[in-house]
Amino acid sequence: MCHHNKKQSGFTLVEVIISMAIISAITAAFITVFGGAFTNIFAMGSRSEAKSLAAQRMENLYAAPQPLNGTAIITMLEREGGFRVTGTENLYLPRAGKDFNFSVLNFQPRAGITGNKVMIVYFYHGGERYITLTSYLRGG
Repeated sequence: MCHHNKKQSGFTLVEVIISMAIISAITAAFITVFGGAFTNIFAMGSRSEAKSLAAQRMENLYAAPQPLNGTAIITMLEREGGFRVTGTENLYLPRAGKDFNFSVLNFQPRAGITGNKVMIVYFYHGGERYITLTSYLRGG
């Protein structure tokens, strides 16, 4: 005959399996949450870098001897590695080997004041995402 000692301590196999299932579910949830958080952190870092680089390009235009005409703006941005887009239709299409696209349009906000509307579109995350910086520069 088989005797069971009532003083035996420990867990049954069912208790162990249920505990492992609960721990596995919690672990999977944490991995999912933290994985998404890391992805967002890296994406925001890339976005911040793109914003900084676009702002640097615009600041270079502000720092240049004024007034700048459209041709001078185009020359400066092309030297810095940009791709000129006429108009705005294709401004948001990434170009191979180029970090940013730009558009320079003549703009007259009111009578007697002329200048150029400059739009810089900087790509990041392999060209899948972009930021846009738009400014007005007085002059020819």
